[in-house]
Amino acid sequence: MDAFLGLIAIIVGFINVKFPTFFWYITTGWKFQDAEPSDIALGLNKFIGYFLLLVGAAVLLDFFFPGTSS
Repeated sequence: MDAFLGLIAIIVGFINVKFPTFFWYITTGWKFQDAEPSDIALGLNKFIGYFLLLVGAAVLLDFFFPGTSS
């Protein structure tokens, strides 16, 4: 189960880094008519994507190499 969650975090993080406007539209953009995301919103989405990539990688490393972290 941990490996699956780590893989999902990596996939979502990668999509969020590569296409930050997509996640902005599905989380916030649908609420407004003819709205465009700001640079800050896109930057925050990319930051969250990088964070998810790191968390997913850490979860997968812990799954495949148990006992190496304290």
